[in-house]
Amino acid sequence: MIPNLIGSEWRVPSNGAASLPVYNPATGQVIEQVPVSGSQEVDAAVQAALKAYPAWSRTAVMERVRLMFRYKALLEDHFEELAAIITRHHGKTLDESRGEVRRGIEVVDFACGAPTLLQGRTLRDVSGGVDQDLYRYPPSACARASHLSTSR
Repeated sequence: MIPNLIGSEWRVPSNGAASLPVYNPATGQVIEQVPVSGSQEVDAAVQAALKAYPAWSRTAVMERVRLMFRYKALLEDHFEELAAIITRHHGKTLDESRGEVRRGIEVVDFACGAPTLLQGRTLRDVSGGVDQDLYRYPPSACARASHLSTSR
């Protein structure tokens, strides 16, 4: 049974939940079982995330980047193993799977550079005694209403 990762623990649903088979697409053989997680597991995952958020939100940006670089190193160290898992679970050729893993690592690479890419900019004296500052903030929820006017 493939367990759920909740917080920092691997857990199999304790409520005797049903499971679903994972098939090897090449042979049709059942190779794994995945739990059908219920509201208990979802609630546990949400609570774990809420508990972790205060400390994570105070983690310095450079420490977050170091964690991402360690994650990238793990992906590189397990490159062939990850490609084999993709082939086994999705029926892709090994070369296609290697391409998938490489693209995933490129995404992590991009995330490692995010602090540089997302920082603001300051331009001093863009005009006599005028400085320009650009700050980037994550977007919040927003909605757009549109309507068609039928008047002529």
